[in-house]
Amino acid sequence: MSKKIKPSSKPSKQRSLARTTLASCVLAFMSSVSQAATIVIQVGDGGSEGFNDPTPTTTVGGNTGATLGDQRLNVFQAAAENWGRFIDSDVTITVEARFNPLTCSKSSGVLGSAGPTNVATSSAPGARPNTFYSIALANAMEGTDRNGANPEIRATFNSSIDNNNNCLNQVNWYYGIDGNAPPYSIDLLAVVMHEIGHGLGFLSLMSSNGAKFYDTDDIYSVHLKDASSGQMLVEMGSNSERQNAMRNQGNLVWTGTQTNTAASGLTQGLNNGEVQMYAPTSYRGGSSVSHFDTAVSPNELMEPFATGPKED
Repeated sequence: MSKKIKPSSKPSKQRSLARTTLASCVLAFMSSVSQAATIVIQVGDGGSEGFNDPTPTTTVGGNTGATLGDQRLNVFQAAAENWGRFIDSDVTITVEARFNPLTCSKSSGVLGSAGPTNVATSSAPGARPNTFYSIALANAMEGTDRNGANPEIRATFNSSIDNNNNCLNQVNWYYGIDGNAPPYSIDLLAVVMHEIGHGLGFLSLMSSNGAKFYDTDDIYSVHLKDASSGQMLVEMGSNSERQNAMRNQGNLVWTGTQTNTAASGLTQGLNNGEVQMYAPTSYRGGSSVSHFDTAVSPNELMEPFATGPKED
C-alpha cells in the first residue's frame, strides 16, 4: 500500500555574476550509466513566448534551431536524452517546462527551478518502508505510471536572461549543446541538466527548521549524515538537531556508497572520503542541503551556483 502527496517547495539555482562553467557529469545516486529511460519535454508556454518564441536565430554550438523557441526546446531535449542514459526506468518521465520572467538583478538571479510534481511511498521490492520518493523514482521502482497523464517533473526557467539588459548585466543564455559556452554566458544545457536532477529526486524534503515532510523520511535525506557527530539526519531525535546539522558547514555529508566511490577523483569537498553537502551556517532556501557543497572540486553539476572553475 502506498500514498502520494505534493511537496511544498522546489530547489532553485542562482548565479553570481561570474564566468560560467559546470562539469558535464553528476554523481548520480539513482542508477548506473548502463541503464536507460525515456524523458519527454511537455511545453507549458503559450503562443509566441518561451518555447514558442518566433525570434529568428542562427546555428550555435550544434543547435540548429531556426528560432529562439526551437533552440530552447532543442537544449531541453538534449538534456532529457543525456539524463535518459544515466537512469533506469521503464516508465516514461514527463517534464512540463516553461520560460517565465524570474527574479534577476545586475549581479545575480534565479536561473531556473524544478522539482517533482508528487512524492510517494513505495512497496516495490527493495524500497525503504514509510519513505517518500520522487514520483519519477517511485514509478521506476514499481514499473507503473502512478502519476497518470500528469507530468512527473515541473520546471520553470528565466526568460529575463535573454530580454532584460538589467538582468545579469546583459549576460545571456548559451543555446549550444556542445558544452562550450563562451565567457560571460550561461550554459542553458548545464542548468537544465541540473534542474532535471532535482526533479528526479536530488532534493531533501525537510523544512528549514529540520522538520520531516509530513513527519516522514525521504530517500534523499536518508543518505545525509552529520560527520561531526556521526549521526544520520533521519535518526536524530528532534527537529532542532536536524536544523543544526543542516547548518553545519563542511560536516553535512552524503553517505551513499556509489556516490562516494565515484567521488574518489575529487580534489576538494570531501570529509573523510564522503562528499560534503551545501550547508552554510545561514540557511539558504532552495540551495541548502539539496546540493553538493561549493567546496567540491572539480565543479559538479549539482552544486547550487553556476560559477567559474576553482583553483586547486
